[in-house]
Formats: sequence, structure tokens, C-alpha cells
Amino acid sequence: MENLETGKDKIKKICEILRTETLEPAKEEAQKVIEMAQAEAQNIIRQAEQQGKKIYSQTMEKLEKEKALFRSSLQTGVGNSQARH
Repeated sequence: MENLETGKDKIKKICEILRTETLEPAKEEAQKVIEMAQAEAQNIIRQAEQQGKKIYSQTMEKLEKEKALFRSSLQTGVGNSQARH
């Protein structure tokens, strides 16, 4: 009976060693991977927001230039129309 108890103790020790030498490091590595992925996701979001702001700004600038050109064309057209009358 004593051999059976000793065998059970050995199995428990082996299981504990396996857990501490394989599972714990794997959990720690998985946590590091998750943290790195979250940081990368935040970086991607930040870059996308910056790019979105840049595109918006460029679009608004282009729109303002087109509005100015349109107004200038209208003024020229009105001036030419009045000169004929």
C-alpha cells in the first residue's frame, strides 16, 4: 500500500512540475502576445484616425479652392453679361 501512496505522490510531483514548467510559461507568453496585439491595434487605430483627419483636411482644402474658382467664374460671367447690356 505504501508503494501506491509513493506512486501517487510521484505522479502529483510530476504533474506539478509539468504545470509549472509548461503551462505557466505558456500562459505568460500568451499574455505577452495579447498585450502586444492590443498595443498594435491601438497603433493602427491612431494611424487610421490621423489619416482620416488628413484626408478630411485635404478634401476641405480642395473644396474651398473649387468654391473660390466657381465664385470667380460667376463673377466673370456676371461682369461679362453686364458689359454687354
